Amino acid sequence: MELLPGLPNELACQILARVPRSYHSSLVLVCTSWNRLFKSRDFYRLRKQLAVTEEWLYILMKDADDQLVWYAVDPETGRWMRLPPMLNPIEEKLAQAQVAPQQGSNSRCLQAYGRWIIRKIFGNRTRLKGCSAAALDGCLFVVGGCLRAELNSVWRYDACTKEWTSVCTMATPRAFCQTACLHNKLYAVGGLQLGGDDAVYPLQSIEVYDPTTNQWSPVGTFYCARTDVLPATMRAKMPKPMATTVVSYNDQLCLFHSLHSRYVNVRGQLYRPLSHTWSKIPRGMVLGWPAHQSTTQSSAVVNGEIVALDSTSSLDGVSLKLYDSQADEWKILCIKQLPISVLDVIHSEYPCLIAGFMSKLYLVLKQSNGDVVALRADFSNFSDCDVRDWETTAIKKFGSAKPVACQVVDI
Repeated sequence: MELLPGLPNELACQILARVPRSYHSSLVLVCTSWNRLFKSRDFYRLRKQLAVTEEWLYILMKDADDQLVWYAVDPETGRWMRLPPMLNPIEEKLAQAQVAPQQGSNSRCLQAYGRWIIRKIFGNRTRLKGCSAAALDGCLFVVGGCLRAELNSVWRYDACTKEWTSVCTMATPRAFCQTACLHNKLYAVGGLQLGGDDAVYPLQSIEVYDPTTNQWSPVGTFYCARTDVLPATMRAKMPKPMATTVVSYNDQLCLFHSLHSRYVNVRGQLYRPLSHTWSKIPRGMVLGWPAHQSTTQSSAVVNGEIVALDSTSSLDGVSLKLYDSQADEWKILCIKQLPISVLDVIHSEYPCLIAGFMSKLYLVLKQSNGDVVALRADFSNFSDCDVRDWETTAIKKFGSAKPVACQVVDI
């Protein structure tokens, strides 16, 4: 069937590939062939070849009842689009444990009654907490989390098909883990587990997910470099390090961790996947790393450089600083003052979130009037010290709900 009357399908695909993403939701309703085209991965590979892909911001909101909702934000139009609900872990367990259907109404009634009982018991505990997010290959990944216990589940949202699916589970259940993407692979680092005595234990294990094979593989474990000179018997009794941040930088993972009993970054390590080697992180990078980074998404990579929020350089607000790998030090960027107060950064659980894509930096913050604002700045040239104005790309009122994660997906 011809996509466009009188034109070869190859030429028609190149024409339709140049249509902005904001119109795709309407174009899929034209006919069945267009629906299949706009939801196919080949179509978005063509958009990438033609260099007409667009980045959208995906923001995870948490309301007062701890319900999680994802929104896709088009920075060009300012439009907010609510994503389909994530797969419910309890519903997944029910589907896996469901008995094969049998003849007769009694069997169906028993199955329905069993599902009702489980939902009645777990109904107020199905709100997922402690999950982590990452963007990879045009998809949004949600990793781990906890209900009554930690989960090893991983969910993927395909921005092409606009559907959630479950992918291969991790070997180790983990909540509040850190995620990063490098060389088209997803890394899950650290996290927390609950013990039998209701105590919380940090994990030092690392796993990597390959989307081409849909498999997780173990990478190894990280350790606290300050205790590696102590005997093993003494290290076993000391607090365990907890991963607080992972950043993909210069073909390596920069891992920052803290002692479990304190939320202060004490040391970091570098992991190079190509050579499978570990090394100590540069001293200057650790000393200047934001102290509040353990509870916020306050760092990103822009134009191949690490930028982070800084609340110590000014009493009037918060600015950005850039890590200079040559001098092994952090430098304050000469930009317009950010619309965030220092007290908000210190006392708020999620004061703001930042995400980077190419030369663009996105900032998502919650204002006192209940509005969630998405800002954007262009950092094409870090040596340019002129004042850069932040552009408001989207704004929406959410009341008591607050942003807890944000990712950039380019398709």
